[in-house]
Amino acid sequence: MLYFRILSQDMNCVAAIGVVHFSVRGFGCALFYFRKEYENMKAKKYLAVATAVALVISLTACAGTGNEQASSADKNTSDIIDSATSSVDEHTSTESVEETSSENDNANDESTITESSETSVADATSSIPMKEEKIEERDVYDEDGNVVDKIKVKVVDGVTYTVGEKSDDKCILDGVPLFTNDPEFPSGDIITIVQTLIYMKGEKVTQKEIFEKYVQYHTPDEWYIEDYVKYGPTLSEEKLVQDPRLEPTDYFNGGLGNVVYYCERFFEDKSVKITKFSSQLTDIAKMYDRVIKLINENHVPVITVNYRTKNIWEWVTKEMEVQGILDGNRVFLSVGYCGEKYIIYDAKSEKFVAMDCTIDVVYSI
Repeated sequence: MLYFRILSQDMNCVAAIGVVHFSVRGFGCALFYFRKEYENMKAKKYLAVATAVALVISLTACAGTGNEQASSADKNTSDIIDSATSSVDEHTSTESVEETSSENDNANDESTITESSETSVADATSSIPMKEEKIEERDVYDEDGNVVDKIKVKVVDGVTYTVGEKSDDKCILDGVPLFTNDPEFPSGDIITIVQTLIYMKGEKVTQKEIFEKYVQYHTPDEWYIEDYVKYGPTLSEEKLVQDPRLEPTDYFNGGLGNVVYYCERFFEDKSVKITKFSSQLTDIAKMYDRVIKLINENHVPVITVNYRTKNIWEWVTKEMEVQGILDGNRVFLSVGYCGEKYIIYDAKSEKFVAMDCTIDVVYSI
């Protein structure tokens, strides 16, 4: 059984302000106390506070430009909500918390997108290759192995190039790549020279590509003895004397004709027209002038020289023609001159040599 009674006080009738109090008493039960209109007013009041708090949250989230501002705003907002929701009913508090979580999620999403974009830009920037350049000095030797001069070279991304130099009696070509024989081709000097000339014309090719597409060579079984006569093949511009993958011998593997043939084949395949410069003169002075002129006009001369010849390897072809190779015959790139000496680059030894020698043939493109 429940017991109801209306409460009243002197000079302060609660009925006058529109509030009805019910005192509910249960026998042996807890007392419940209801304030209908007053509770409605308080709910409206705190709902207004919650709405204002939500507006502050929205403005703070929009104004934030970084993670620190968003975090600070979230913290301050959380404090306000905790203070306000302690006096509001559970339903209103839950809605406020859900709105705050949504705002925080949006702020976190924007932050994630910004960080991702910045990372992508950084990755793209770091992927751009940077060319590292280093200037060095290299010794120039005479034919007896003494250091007689120095020239500058630059190393760019692992490739060494000459640095140009010009004076009254000295000229060094600029930007000549100083390639060496690949380990696969220890006697492939001709291939290295061809690669250098191709690079000087703005094309790129590896020594392996030159070997596989253009190079042919003679094999040891082409030399034999019959009836006490040494027979051998007819040398040609298509074939080297031996497989360039073999170790070098006392005789140079190839000649200037091989350089001309391989270069021309390469540029024919590329449909690139080239201008050839070739001279074979018996007049030493005229040959010197021709080489100097090519260098002064920024061409890289390929020269055939003959020096310190001691032996000759000769044989007879099937056509009964005598063929032979001098051990002093060499093919070099000339990267400049100093006085009356040519400065040549030896791809095998990787050395510069100031050489006063007789040039048999010169070629350039």
